[in-house]
Amino acid sequence: MTRRKEIDRERVLDAVEEVIMETGGLGLTLNAVVERAGISKGGLVYNFPTKDALVAAAMAREMARFDRLLEESPDQTTPGRMLGYADAILNREDDASMRKTSTLLSALLHAPDLLGPAQGFYDRLFAELEPRTEAQKRTRLAILAVEAVFWLRGMGIAKASPEVWRSMLQDAHDMIRDAAAEPPPKRPRRKAPAPAAGEPKG
Repeated sequence: MTRRKEIDRERVLDAVEEVIMETGGLGLTLNAVVERAGISKGGLVYNFPTKDALVAAAMAREMARFDRLLEESPDQTTPGRMLGYADAILNREDDASMRKTSTLLSALLHAPDLLGPAQGFYDRLFAELEPRTEAQKRTRLAILAVEAVFWLRGMGIAKASPEVWRSMLQDAHDMIRDAAAEPPPKRPRRKAPAPAAGEPKG
């Protein structure tokens, strides 16, 4: 096989994902990526000195994809962004993509300093979910449900049929949609100050 002389970073990360999709992560080695990407091992190691560095780069790219799910919503209010995100998870993510993301994350759990992209994504996500109203509280709870389905399904921790998983995501999506449609609560009217002693009442 002819080896590529220059490292195409995106192609290398594509190869990482392809190996994970095919082997469930057990076959993810530097040699497997070299073979799949058609590059030299020296070129790979020069750019990604360790397997952790390779997985961390793939995870960073994956979390950037999740950021785009929020940014692609046509409604960029917080309720609109959360609804767009839930809709994308419901309709565009499948078992394979959830398993891929979960495998990348689990491969880095032994190295917390490499989890920055995932932690950053959730810091930004939860910073938007201020529970100041009942609708906002329900939205936050529904987003947590979306994340629970994603990770439980992706990691294979809980077993359920695709129909059951989808119904859970649909319920969470509908909770966010209904909360987004609620008008903001009315502010209580401020009472006029009581007249001072001796002043006539208005």
